Amino acid sequence: MLRTGKANPHRFNKPSLPVYLMTAGFGVGLLGAKLTGQAKSAKDLGENVDAYYRLPGTALPPKALYCFASVVALGAAAYVGFRLTRRAALLWLVPLLAAISGGYFDKSWSYMNVDILGAGFVWMTLAYLIHHQTQGRSFASGSGWFRRLLTLGVLSGLTVGCKYNLFPILLPGGLWFLLFDRRRWLLNVTLLGVIAVVTFFLTTPYALVVPREFLGALAAESYHYAHGHPGRSVERGLPMLWTYLRYLADNFGWVPSLLSLAGAALLVRRDFRLSVVLFAFPVAFVGYMSMQRVFFDRNTVSLHPFVALTLAVAVLELPGWLAEVAASFRPALASRLTPRVLAVALGLLIVVGIPWPRVAQAYSLHVEPRNEAMRWLLHNGKPDGVLLVDASFDLDHRALDRRMRVLELDPKRDMRKIRETFDTQPHLTIVTMERNREQFAKLGPELEVRARYARGERRGSVVILER
Repeated sequence: MLRTGKANPHRFNKPSLPVYLMTAGFGVGLLGAKLTGQAKSAKDLGENVDAYYRLPGTALPPKALYCFASVVALGAAAYVGFRLTRRAALLWLVPLLAAISGGYFDKSWSYMNVDILGAGFVWMTLAYLIHHQTQGRSFASGSGWFRRLLTLGVLSGLTVGCKYNLFPILLPGGLWFLLFDRRRWLLNVTLLGVIAVVTFFLTTPYALVVPREFLGALAAESYHYAHGHPGRSVERGLPMLWTYLRYLADNFGWVPSLLSLAGAALLVRRDFRLSVVLFAFPVAFVGYMSMQRVFFDRNTVSLHPFVALTLAVAVLELPGWLAEVAASFRPALASRLTPRVLAVALGLLIVVGIPWPRVAQAYSLHVEPRNEAMRWLLHNGKPDGVLLVDASFDLDHRALDRRMRVLELDPKRDMRKIRETFDTQPHLTIVTMERNREQFAKLGPELEVRARYARGERRGSVVILER
């Protein structure tokens, strides 16, 4: 957009709000590059994703925006916990426990993904809804009710404007009318939906200008998630549900994750109706995603703060509840199993249960090997050659598509086609992972390792082979 000056993104596999925000961020970065003499015009950004590799500084403002969204999500989750329990300790405990999740931290800074923006808007929507409910303000009556309803609808629309599959964010608002103020509930729910839809199209306006292109991309994205992705396919239903739950448990640890379920139960016990409103989104979202056949860990980003919030509630309230239960069964235990003793025991359980190696790996500063590999290919790639990209890992090769012929094949499924390409192409470059290098090495002894870029363990390294 910066190069062409046109606002049409021409890609609708995801909504346009993140595109516009990213473009604005790159505009700020480009301005900085001009001031420092690194760039003269938007043409210096190159094609597609070249800017990540040619002028890395231009990507800093949009990355800062995405990082900010991740912090907003944690702050809003902490505020939700405070409004629900009136415990100020949750304002710092929720972000602290969220820091356990290496997956959330990695997605908050390692690259720009729309899910982190979506998580920010998900939690702003929930925080806004719960703030006004706990203040005794209605979205259906009283002074300023329409302004509150309008804001709730706009926040919901902005959430869906980040990613289509976040549409379950409309459910908490709809349930609020059913559970708290049923007067004209159908009209108000409809009005909420209309506001959200209008907001969505305001952020993705070219969906109305080129509806066939928009609907085609939407259908293609739906087909993609419904039929699978190389290396990312999981059977729908219980296997996919288990994949989501296991991923969250792997990030927080199994013991903390089980304790978070106790925290969720305590919230339900404290305020059943408001807890239904709060948990409607994660339940509906995971339920919907469990009907798909593709698992990307980035889709779980908005769920991590829920685990942190409920775990924080368990840390603060579970010891007192357990002490009461123990005293009711055996009064003699009341002097021994005090809330303080149980809190210490609970804290030790959490500390022991945290997957520390995974946390340490997420927080260790590292170079993204795919970015380094792309820089090497942009500098050394042969225009008359063929680039064969291993499809089992994600490499954004769009910057190379106009410079050389690019084939994306999976060595586990497409070995025959890989062999045909090797036999017919004299100038062949292969990008793969270290763990798959031996499969490509069998093609012939003339393949040599030209570059290797590591992130963490060696088998996760990116390897570039040439003949």
